[in-house]
Amino acid sequence: MVRAILEGRKTQTRRVVKPQPDDDAKIMLGETAQTSGVAYIGNHRSGGIVTRVPCPYGRPGDRLWVRETMQLHNHFGMPHAYGESQVTDAGERIWSYAADSLGADSATRKWPAIFMPRLASRIALEITGVRVERLQEISEDDVDAEGTGTVGVFLTANERIGRYYTLWDSINGKRAPWASNPWVWVVEFKRITQTEGRAA
Repeated sequence: MVRAILEGRKTQTRRVVKPQPDDDAKIMLGETAQTSGVAYIGNHRSGGIVTRVPCPYGRPGDRLWVRETMQLHNHFGMPHAYGESQVTDAGERIWSYAADSLGADSATRKWPAIFMPRLASRIALEITGVRVERLQEISEDDVDAEGTGTVGVFLTANERIGRYYTLWDSINGKRAPWASNPWVWVVEFKRITQTEGRAA
């Protein structure tokens, strides 16, 4: 998915709404500048009480930075042939990224994405839209925007969506499988330069 962002193929992501609304919930997303990125969830089983739920991932105009699997290289004797790198701390450290097809190296320390420091991030995003829907409402165009559609460009719409739900279950299958059709936040974004991102 990091490669898809770098290639401009991924401009959308889906995240499970927490806590999940009732199955018969009515959901409305605020449209004004003050409520953009806020869902209003009314549950019949709770007597129609409407709950205001801001999107935890941000609202249009907010900026995000992306974590990815990376390696920290010792500057001495390390060639630059490992792919795109970011030199920091006056050249004392070089970050390199798994998405650039880097191989593991015994002389490096590989960090999972969750441990990536902000300094090492090379991808900044700006949120352009937020909405709430059931997972299985994803369209063929949305599959493309998720960065998976072009892989199956010669497949039928159902087959292409099937590839997406296989990916979804590989990541979320234990807590929110495709078959359960959970409510999800749909966050749309565009990639911006690091200078723009760090000015936020």
